[in-house]
Amino acid sequence: MNPRIIIYLFAFLLSIVGPTEILAQQVVDTWVYGGNDKVASNNCYIDQLGNRYQVIYTTANYFTVDSLGYTITINNPKLTGGSIASIIKFNHIGVYQYHINIPNSINLVYTSVTFDQSNNAYFTSRVSTLITPYAIYDGKKTPHTLPVNAGNNNTTIIFGKLTANGEFSWLRLIQRKNGNDLPLGIQYNFQELLTTNSSKNEIKIIAPNYRPINNSNPDTLIITSNSNLNDTIVVKSILLHLTFLSNGQFKKYVEPFKNQLTSTCDAVKSNFSIDEPVAHPYSHLQSTNKEYSLAILALGLSADDTLFLFNQQFPLYQGINYVLVCTNDNDSIIWVKSLSRTLTWTMINTTSDTNKNEFNVIFSFNPSMDVITIDPSLNNSLNPTTYLLKLNIATGSLIDVKNLLGWYTSVTWNPASQKYIYSNYDTYGFLDPNGSILSSKSVIPGPTSGVLLNTSNTTELNTDPNGYTYITGAITDSIAIDCLKRYANPNHIRQKVLVIKIAPLITKDTAACKPITSPSNKYFWDTSGVYYDTITSFTNCDSVLEIRFTNLSSKINYDTTVRVFMQSPSGKYIWGTTGIYNDTLTNRFGCDSVLIFNIKVLQTKHTIDTNVCNNYKSPSGIYWFDSTGIYTDTIPNFAGADSIITINLRVLKSFSNFDTAFCSSITSPSGKYIYNTTGIYTDTIKNTRGCDSIIIIRFNVQQTTDTITVNSCNTYLSPSGKYLYIQTGNYTDTLQTTLGCDSIIWIKYTNQKTIDTITIKRCDTTLSPSGKFTMNFNGIYLDTLIKSNGCDSILFIQFMRDTFDILLSKSNDISCDSPSTFLTTN
Repeated sequence: MNPRIIIYLFAFLLSIVGPTEILAQQVVDTWVYGGNDKVASNNCYIDQLGNRYQVIYTTANYFTVDSLGYTITINNPKLTGGSIASIIKFNHIGVYQYHINIPNSINLVYTSVTFDQSNNAYFTSRVSTLITPYAIYDGKKTPHTLPVNAGNNNTTIIFGKLTANGEFSWLRLIQRKNGNDLPLGIQYNFQELLTTNSSKNEIKIIAPNYRPINNSNPDTLIITSNSNLNDTIVVKSILLHLTFLSNGQFKKYVEPFKNQLTSTCDAVKSNFSIDEPVAHPYSHLQSTNKEYSLAILALGLSADDTLFLFNQQFPLYQGINYVLVCTNDNDSIIWVKSLSRTLTWTMINTTSDTNKNEFNVIFSFNPSMDVITIDPSLNNSLNPTTYLLKLNIATGSLIDVKNLLGWYTSVTWNPASQKYIYSNYDTYGFLDPNGSILSSKSVIPGPTSGVLLNTSNTTELNTDPNGYTYITGAITDSIAIDCLKRYANPNHIRQKVLVIKIAPLITKDTAACKPITSPSNKYFWDTSGVYYDTITSFTNCDSVLEIRFTNLSSKINYDTTVRVFMQSPSGKYIWGTTGIYNDTLTNRFGCDSVLIFNIKVLQTKHTIDTNVCNNYKSPSGIYWFDSTGIYTDTIPNFAGADSIITINLRVLKSFSNFDTAFCSSITSPSGKYIYNTTGIYTDTIKNTRGCDSIIIIRFNVQQTTDTITVNSCNTYLSPSGKYLYIQTGNYTDTLQTTLGCDSIIWIKYTNQKTIDTITIKRCDTTLSPSGKFTMNFNGIYLDTLIKSNGCDSILFIQFMRDTFDILLSKSNDISCDSPSTFLTTN
């Protein structure tokens, strides 16, 4: 099977199921068209179904096109030295459908196609009406004849509507009837703009009318239908807005520049040294349900001049001056901007994202030839480059400027990829929304080619609804693009048309909890972002992928202030000091959500290292510390929270213990004290740091003292043998210890043999207390008793034998009166 057919089968599937990785390669296919004479093309147009309308300009009697790998030959009827513009329709997979031939076309850049919302196709083309009547051939190869003004060979615009099979619904001719200036729209490189407004069921042609600015003579235009109905209009300006209904009926015309454009110079007719403007209607934009048309005036001057347009004054310079004019849906000018001045034609085009109220003006800049007037600061560039200027559609105000860092011949916005795509003489590729290069591919010519892409600076890039972009260029023998190589038919002479179909930069959205490896296994991505990778497709071509990776394992940063401490959301941690901490939760995707807390604890902590001799007063003044150690104090800080102060205290006052023993007294180390008894004493001297060194002295007097108690019935010999104690009393004796010191013994001696003296008085003899003898006479007797403890108790007895005197007394004398008495005795 033809390899192109395989590619298009996959392209057809892609159009149904959407972009896939397998067809992510940038180049889908290329085609080469050629014939027996000049065959050229700069443009193609894509309808809403992806059908491609390729515009071919040729002087050949025939040329061939590629239809899904098969060759289709297109013959040009009655071509005798003239030229033909052909509009060839291919379906969305590249199969030929039909073609129409437009004889006597002026040039390839003067044929354009547009579509309405119902996908009806409309076309315009400029032709030279040298043949009367004029015949145009539809998709059935049927000629359609239109009358022309007799004897008027001025340039004519042909305008028509195509059916789905290539037949004409209707045709119109727009001709200039009179006027001595160059014909309508003859100036090279400036074509009419064809737009549609489906909401109003209208089609609009915006066409330049080449004439001097200050010329007061009117031009007459005749609009002729294929039913020979004519509309005549009289114009005096350089730009026309012609509005038709979708059935071909002429509705109105507007001259936006009428009475709005004047110059101080007189008209001098010559090619690029003229004081006359050339209007270049370039694009039609739609934003916020409002429609705008942009026209670029190219004013070629032989000397400096001043332009007055829309109540504004613009200085003009020798050379070609570009002025950007925006008109609204009512064809009224709403703003005017001076763009640049150059010494030769330069690339200027516009592109827009219709979802935004903005558009881009893109133009090439060569510092040796060009001067930028819309933003003079851009003239500082030293190298040729391409600028992208973003402007507000409604006001024309400059929003942003980007340097695309390259010399491009064409740039357009690709809405499917949300990227810019560019082409150059030998390269093409994608730019991101900021204008940075994402990819760049080279077109390698054959050995005799010498001519590459975009040989004209008016070439446009066209994108179909699925995001495929078409670039048109030329070759003479062969080119190589990626893995595809295309050869021109050697039987075809002169240059051949080259068409390249580029797939959109496919975007793949990928989400994962963990880092991923790129499809090519070349890269490792661990953070969310947009990445690019290249793989090889089944056709062995490079496949460029844009990976929008979302790491579902999220990271969230928090700045938190707490007074004392904070507990982590997971409950696993408690953070009490200022710092950066991590905690992990499970997010709604089931992935780790890393929470990064930058915590500032208002309760501050400080450490003080200090040395003192004796004691230290804490910063709060509440505490006194007098010994080495680690202490804590609290005072309020500047935030009104506690400031916890840790004090590493060293008390340089030293302490030491000293044990000593002597037979008698000692003198303390300081010499201040004498210790003569056993005990614990304190002395103070200065240490090496100049602080008190407190010495604890445990003093032991080796001279011992002991007390003994001795009870005896007889005398007692002292322990030393030196003394004999007879009487009870306290005595002292001295012995020698093993250390050679005195051992003083206090002796409590009790002689338990007692001696008592008693006195016994009796009237008669009496027995002694012991019963051992009888005492008869007065005198002193000695008796001995035995005590309970077994010792003698000696008694000295003074015995007295007494006589008693009896005293008798009466109570009264006896008388007669008292015959009795009472006697009393002792």
